[in-house]
Amino acid sequence: METIIDKESERLLSLFSHIAEKCNDALTAPIAQGQFDPEDLKWSSLITLSDSFDKTDVELIKEVVLKRVVEKLLPVEEQEGDEDDTIEAAQKNEHSKLTENLKVCSVLLDFCFHMRQFMSDTSQCSLVYYELFATVVEMLNWPDDVCLFWDYVESRINWFKLGNTLKDDNSGETTLISYKQPLFEKLRRWNTSLMELSYRTHSNTPVMNEVKQKWLSFLSDLLPIQEESNFNRTGSIAKLSNSTTNWNIYQTTENYRGQSKEESFFSDIKLVYQNFIYAPLEFLSSSLDHKIKIDKVISTIIDNILELEEVFYNKIKKELKEINIINNKLNPDYFIPSKPQEGLPEYLRTSKLFEELNSSSMSEFQSIYDKIKHLPVPNPLDMSTTDEYSLFDQFMTLENDIFRKQFMIQVYFTSYIITQLIESDEVRDFFNTNISKVKAAHSISFDDMEKQNIKKASTFTKHLMVNRIKRFYGNKDKKFLDMIESLELSESCFHKLKMNGFKQFNDFHITEEDIVVPDIDKSFKKFGFVKMGNKQINNVWKIETGISNIKEVKLVPHEVLEKLQDKYAQSEGNEIDIVKSWQSLRLLRGPYLFKLSGINEEKGLKGLFEESNQSYFQDKYSDWKKKSIEVFNEPHKLLLAKARDYKQSKLNGKRENLEEESNSNKKVKLSNDNNIDADNNENENPSQERSLSNTQKGRESDDLVSKL
Repeated sequence: METIIDKESERLLSLFSHIAEKCNDALTAPIAQGQFDPEDLKWSSLITLSDSFDKTDVELIKEVVLKRVVEKLLPVEEQEGDEDDTIEAAQKNEHSKLTENLKVCSVLLDFCFHMRQFMSDTSQCSLVYYELFATVVEMLNWPDDVCLFWDYVESRINWFKLGNTLKDDNSGETTLISYKQPLFEKLRRWNTSLMELSYRTHSNTPVMNEVKQKWLSFLSDLLPIQEESNFNRTGSIAKLSNSTTNWNIYQTTENYRGQSKEESFFSDIKLVYQNFIYAPLEFLSSSLDHKIKIDKVISTIIDNILELEEVFYNKIKKELKEINIINNKLNPDYFIPSKPQEGLPEYLRTSKLFEELNSSSMSEFQSIYDKIKHLPVPNPLDMSTTDEYSLFDQFMTLENDIFRKQFMIQVYFTSYIITQLIESDEVRDFFNTNISKVKAAHSISFDDMEKQNIKKASTFTKHLMVNRIKRFYGNKDKKFLDMIESLELSESCFHKLKMNGFKQFNDFHITEEDIVVPDIDKSFKKFGFVKMGNKQINNVWKIETGISNIKEVKLVPHEVLEKLQDKYAQSEGNEIDIVKSWQSLRLLRGPYLFKLSGINEEKGLKGLFEESNQSYFQDKYSDWKKKSIEVFNEPHKLLLAKARDYKQSKLNGKRENLEEESNSNKKVKLSNDNNIDADNNENENPSQERSLSNTQKGRESDDLVSKL
């Protein structure tokens, strides 16, 4: 038996290697069934064993043979290289060898998938397919080798969804069930592995997180949305036993506070997580005194958080106001609303030069990522659960509101769950029905609880939700409140679907019929179009009149011109009819427009053929033009002469008036001189001044006359 298995595995290994060499894209694209020999798919070489072994044993031998092929391919052994080879060269050789082996594994898995076409029991084939896939993944090194092999998973996701069905309609609809084969054992094992990875600190690397996200996406695609494993089927709520954080170390309400403010705050937060957020059912069923103690602790923490949030939002408002004032002074149109840019324009997205520049600029960042992708990195969004001072700084740092809002959201939805359990009979009955299947002791019964205790829990949770959280953030941060309300609405809808068993998704099926796109008739439809506007008139005009059969004589301009030239040369005198001449000129107007400048009403067609007539008419026209200009300008010349005479007469009259005025001034001067001589002895000084003034006036008058 061992010899048969080794011989068959060697034969299949050589066959798969040959196909992998021909198909370079074996990892990224499915291999068609025609690439395999039907005799190999039927396992004709093992038919002879059917007489010696049972049918189930033969199927088991097939699985063992295929697993033996995988064991020969994986894991890749380190090859001994030359001493001169560097570490990078050795890693490159190992990577290329691993890629070739993964291609062969892809061919093997595709071979196993196509086997179902020749098997009576397709469920056994799908089980082997999943088992081989799980074997390949488990034999790879995490996370690099798994990332390299993940192209196969993404390219064959529809094959994984088929399950035990035979027809591949490429609809993307899955038929798998979590508690049935072939997914039952594999799903539990994969979920356990992912959970263990999340608990390990050394696995908190970028590449490991990438692998975990790919696995989670793969598992979510395998099952339909209404599948029970996609939601909390038992309706259980988080308990301390399921928590892996440091809050697991239970702490009582007595003697829990430390000495410093950091230790006291850490103890209060730890108490809230242990007795309220991680244990809402225990809080609901606890005593009234316990609820009052938790109420005091939560109220104190929320008071401190909201006080910091108040300062945080006031600081933002103040800084935004200052920035807006500065921007408004620098640019008065700063607050004019503008449409946000919708990404890069088309010419930049399709530009080869832009792509090269972008790739070159990102190459340095990619090299940095390649160096640190295997290093554990701290997660800045993780809440500190071990160090009191770190937790205190996370909450009390004014500029960082992430952890404060995270805590407020957790408190809000814990209160929401408790409120739903108190007020909604459907939610409580659904929870009790499911939890009783697992742990009957944890079912909720309000008959055993005091009304005052239930009222306290309801009042406390509503007060936290409405009066503390919603009211504060409704005034300070409307966007954050909208996010909380949208999450609450989503949670409410999810509760209704869960209680209904997701029945509305049971009838959701993708049609198997091909959608045929009808051909578009692009021909022009003349329906309703009447050419003449009226059907009766249009019918009359449809009668053929025979006008179209009449031959139309088309006149050519240059032929008409040649005929006119011949006719003019043969004619004597003015025998050409004037009307015919002007008809001919109208025909010649288009192509011979600039040759008609010598034609007028006097010459007619003579000006078109005789240059002497053209020069004579031009001289005659110029003489007429000069005479016309003289006649036109004659009234203007007369008016101009009258205006000049009037102006000259005005100047002459003004000159005469000035001369008369100057003569009268001279006579006054002589009389004044005689009076001065007579009175010289009486008043010598005044007479001198008067004579000087008169003399000055006379000079001024003479100057005025000379100027005129």
